[in-house]
Amino acid sequence: MFSSFFKQEIKMDFMSETSSYKDQQAGILTLPPEVLELIISYLPYETVSNIRLVCRAFERACRHRLNQGFSRAERYVQSALKMFRAQLPRRESERREHPLSRRVEHLAAVETRLGLLSMTYRRYMDTDACCFIPGKVLDEVFQVVRYLKDARTVERSSFTVLQELRDISSMAMEHFEEHIVPGLKRCETRPRPLSLLSLFSGAASGGSDGDAGVGDAGWPGASLGNLLNSQRAASEARNKSINVVEHSVAKLNQQVSAQRSRSTAQAQILAELRQQMNEQAEKLAAQDLVIADLTTKLGRVEERLRAYTGEPAEDETAEGGSADSAGPADTKLRKRPARGAAAEPAASASKRTKKA
Repeated sequence: MFSSFFKQEIKMDFMSETSSYKDQQAGILTLPPEVLELIISYLPYETVSNIRLVCRAFERACRHRLNQGFSRAERYVQSALKMFRAQLPRRESERREHPLSRRVEHLAAVETRLGLLSMTYRRYMDTDACCFIPGKVLDEVFQVVRYLKDARTVERSSFTVLQELRDISSMAMEHFEEHIVPGLKRCETRPRPLSLLSLFSGAASGGSDGDAGVGDAGWPGASLGNLLNSQRAASEARNKSINVVEHSVAKLNQQVSAQRSRSTAQAQILAELRQQMNEQAEKLAAQDLVIADLTTKLGRVEERLRAYTGEPAEDETAEGGSADSAGPADTKLRKRPARGAAAEPAASASKRTKKA
């Protein structure tokens, strides 16, 4: 009897120890999100990026921590650059030989590298599609900036100082563009079906992770309402976008109709111009006929005039000119003496009358 009682006590102690161990295991998920983020803030960013896969609560806290770390790294580099640039002389020739110029050049290279990372990740960070995943890059950025701030002498070449940062940041950007961005784009374009089973299962899993908003353990009241509200907001946003698209399509249709009316008017004007051109061509053809008739009549009149005056025709003059080129000149010379001989008797007659 004593042995059975002793065995029962041992079983109870073992069960209490296992239950307390389970409570200790699940105790970190019952902490407020602020406390969990505070605990995570003591870890390196590389570790934070690795423990995102533990559960949803850890993923939310680590996502917030990594995004804050990227913004903090940008501010840290900018403040260090501002501090060193304030200590440099104003003249450009003196700046080149100043010992702080190397630190400024290295910090400018780090700032450029952060700008490339921002171009790659910032779009998806702002839309909350993903966080800044490569935590090791943040650790390296802070390490490089601390080295540049605390080191007594800095090497002139940035290859040895920034080699690791350039390598891991380039690999991170390539991996993100090749393997993660296609999945994010598919998730953006894929419609999310709304079903009660998915709502209940999502709410139950959210309650197990320690989400606030689930009233009872078996009924997801508040989370169901939130999901419905989010779906309504999404549908309203889609309807607004559809209305905007329809309005733009209506404007485009109006513009197309206006362009069609203008094109028809232009076609009518072109047809009228073509008709006027045809009429002008007909008038010109009639005028050409009239001019041809007048030229023929003029030729006939010239022939009659030549026949009346006794002048030879052009053909005859041409033939006569070829036979005797001095013919017209001789006729003129012959006519002049005749006129003089006729004038001499008239002069003698006038003299006789005066004497009488």
